[in-house]
Amino acid sequence: MTAETSGLEDAQFESRKEEIEQDVDRTLTRVVEDYKNHWQGVLGESIQNSYDAWCTNKNERQTIPQNQDLYITFDVDIPNRRLTVTDNAGGMPRETFYHKFAGLDTPGEEKEDGDYGGAYGRGFHVISGLGQQAIAETLHDGFSGGLEVRGRFQARRDDLDELDVDGTRVVVSECEIEKLLQLANEEQVIEHIQARFQRLLENDNVTLELIIDGESTIVEPIDLSDYEILYEAKEVEFEHGGEDHVLRDIIIYRKEGEDTPFRGMSMCKGNVGSDGTFMRVKEYRPRHINHLDKMFGFCDASDLCPEYENNAHNDLRSNIVNSTPIKRIFEELEREEFAGGPTRIDEHDEIVEAALEILHDNWGENPFDSGDDEDSGVELEEEEGEMEPEELEEGDDARDGPTTVATDDLGGQTDDNEDDDVLDSDELPTARDDVDAETDKGDDDDDKDDEDDVGEDPVPEISCRTRKRFFEPGDEIELRYTIENPGGSEERDFSVRGELEYPSGTEEELESQIKTVERGERTGGADGWSKELDNEGKYVFRVKLYEKGARKEPIDDTYTYFFVGGKEEEQIGTPTSSFIEDIDFFPSDDYSNRHKLQATEDAMVLVVNPSHPEFLYAKSQDGKTNRQSRIATLVRWGHEAILNRMLTDKIEVDVPVKGEGDEEEKSIGEFFDQEYVNKLGELTANAYAGVDE
Repeated sequence: MTAETSGLEDAQFESRKEEIEQDVDRTLTRVVEDYKNHWQGVLGESIQNSYDAWCTNKNERQTIPQNQDLYITFDVDIPNRRLTVTDNAGGMPRETFYHKFAGLDTPGEEKEDGDYGGAYGRGFHVISGLGQQAIAETLHDGFSGGLEVRGRFQARRDDLDELDVDGTRVVVSECEIEKLLQLANEEQVIEHIQARFQRLLENDNVTLELIIDGESTIVEPIDLSDYEILYEAKEVEFEHGGEDHVLRDIIIYRKEGEDTPFRGMSMCKGNVGSDGTFMRVKEYRPRHINHLDKMFGFCDASDLCPEYENNAHNDLRSNIVNSTPIKRIFEELEREEFAGGPTRIDEHDEIVEAALEILHDNWGENPFDSGDDEDSGVELEEEEGEMEPEELEEGDDARDGPTTVATDDLGGQTDDNEDDDVLDSDELPTARDDVDAETDKGDDDDDKDDEDDVGEDPVPEISCRTRKRFFEPGDEIELRYTIENPGGSEERDFSVRGELEYPSGTEEELESQIKTVERGERTGGADGWSKELDNEGKYVFRVKLYEKGARKEPIDDTYTYFFVGGKEEEQIGTPTSSFIEDIDFFPSDDYSNRHKLQATEDAMVLVVNPSHPEFLYAKSQDGKTNRQSRIATLVRWGHEAILNRMLTDKIEVDVPVKGEGDEEEKSIGEFFDQEYVNKLGELTANAYAGVDE
């Protein structure tokens, strides 16, 4: 039995105690190494310290006027290997300056609760670590003080008198020339400051000046007024580690062709002494989003700081970004804005329902629901028994399960072979070698011979969509269409006629539009009409494509549907028990794009490319085999997409981006996205194209 070990009496401990040894020099080195690029740390800590002091002196200490502007100057002197940083932020009081400013892990009292930009008390040593010697001077409400710091030693310098306004001046001498040259790269420095401090620069009362060997430049913010806003949300809540968190003021812009320093989502933090945010603490670039380079955004992540913020203020720990809804929002925008709009295929509802049923039966349970608080948040419905429709409060959005649209009412084709609507997994067909590929929508009539398609010219196609499936009464709803004109088409000038069917059954003809689409090209998906709708219920949006000037049969037609005010229970039907709520078809001539599993607010959606040669090969088979082959292709793609998503999520957890300038994620993450998933899509396209030759 182990005897109980008792502690020393206080007097005994006091008589024996020795200070624990510590290597301050080594600690100072680690402080600098927290930054992948030291020069970025020097900029970040300097701006952050000045802004924190400005807010504190205006609001808490009230030693400078409320309307005083902030002015920060970086002066890079290459010949003398010197950096000088000066501000008019009001300086520091005696206690803070002499006992906190140059200390280690000694933040000022105002920073200890994490409500300011800094929180760790290490910033000065990031700046002074640029050289062999640093001299700091402060002027604050009548107090004037100076410090000279060399490594882990400091000495008071009360003889300094360089400041004529309340503020702080830091001069770093004998700087490492390689790092100083990085700070002398004007274009690089301005781009970094804009990327990290865009929100601060947008304030009219803040000026940041960069002087390089006597040449002065004012760092201006990026003008975002001309960028199209794709998404805005005041607050979005999420859960991580069993705790509730919130992101505020989320805004996402479209970026196409413009050169900006923003990538992905800039997660920023604020200062308790000011409105809004001022500094980016995480540049989050979720993987496996093909059009992420065409979007960028900002959000207020102050709720996550300093708990999840790293020492360098340029990353968030514990993989909390993977619990946020940011990736889901980008994925939804990719589908809505850049994929050209979903389309419907022949026997759409029957094929989708059968494929989803097989997928969910094969998996048995939600592979993304580990029961952990940090999972994707997707919940699997009850597996057995018939599900009751979800009760809706007024204005709620219902889940968009596999709702059946009555094709009789919409002029679509019906399937006389009702017994074949559900395909068992053991009935999945094998590929046939005696078929010809077809390039148009075609006809699924069982009696049609393959020879009927031989020699036909490719036919232009039209697809239509709305930006989302559910809207609130009074929303402005954009009814969009996309025209794809194949290379061998005989037409280039088209007339598009739209029609909107209201919940009451009445139909409204929309004003015809004329479009010119060159052969081999497709429109961008932004054409269409805009309607403000107040009546609640289900709407059907139809479009027909005609040769310009023709009034006979359309070249192509299609439709989609959406809801205003949520679904009624009778419209919901009996949804499939699923973690994948739907399959969306987005035609694309980018054959690296076959399939992708993306998150929605409630579950996930399988996004597939019906123009991919592998799907066209399945479609080219005749009769019943045609439908079975398309179902089999969707099921196989679904399994691949699920596994790809699981691996991508694993990579994001195990190989996170480690802050400013980090490129490590390319080794695994970008290889998987670009070299594996995309390359496999291209190789598969080549393989099926070869079969059809």
